Amino acid sequence: MKPMNCPHHMQIFADNQFSYRDMPVRYFEPATIYRDEKSGQLS
Repeated sequence: MKPMNCPHHMQIFADNQFSYRDMPVRYFEPATIYRDEKSGQLS
């Protein structure tokens, strides 16, 4: 996951310390998704 694709989720993840046992951490974000990529491009 690149920070430019999901900046809000990266901030939430950075604020907490997780163990590998806590993964996967699932968050729901109803906001608009900002992508620095062209449509259909895989990175």
